[in-house]
Amino acid sequence: MTLRLVAQVTRIIALFLVLIAVFFAIAMAYTPILSGKTLEPGEQSPALARGIADVPHPVDTERFINCENCHAIGARRAMPDNHRTFSDATCSLCHLYPPPTEQAEQAVAQEVAGKPPYTFGWTAPIDQRAAQTFDLPDPCAVGATLEQIVMQEGCSLRADGATCVACHNAELPLAGVHLDDLAGKQDFIERGYVARFVRAESAKPVNLKLLFSDWQARGYPD
Repeated sequence: MTLRLVAQVTRIIALFLVLIAVFFAIAMAYTPILSGKTLEPGEQSPALARGIADVPHPVDTERFINCENCHAIGARRAMPDNHRTFSDATCSLCHLYPPPTEQAEQAVAQEVAGKPPYTFGWTAPIDQRAAQTFDLPDPCAVGATLEQIVMQEGCSLRADGATCVACHNAELPLAGVHLDDLAGKQDFIERGYVARFVRAESAKPVNLKLLFSDWQARGYPD
């Protein structure tokens, strides 16, 4: 009786160990970081990519090069706790990235051609070169920052002289845009105002769409 019980327990343990081995074999086959499998450029990670969200933004600009800038543990859009040991280089094993942005490709081509990128930003002033390139009509643009132009009265980038906040405020929220209560650059970006402004169907002046597209392509620098 005892020998029969021992044999039965042994068979159960052996079956349990076999199931564990099968599970890990499947996990390694479908997880490149465990199996050591190297994906070809553009190849999607098999099986595990099902149900895993694609990266919704470009990763070829300064703002998005380091994933932990926005997705560190404890951040507002934090990665899962089991990703603590993952590096930026491993994200593409499961998450699909969008193709390089047209603006980023243009910036690279511009740099290769010996034309340095523009330096204006949220707190860095627009210089004479940028004002001429983007055909900004008001002389006040030179020396002004995007923060001042977006959130304050006094300087317009439009031919009609209208300022951004004059039409987009709590009392006159054209297109549902409020600029008079922005908390700063990050709030401006996260509300989606830049993305809406630069899209092809936007009715904004072409030169201003190009100006903000350039800022977006450089990663929204300060």
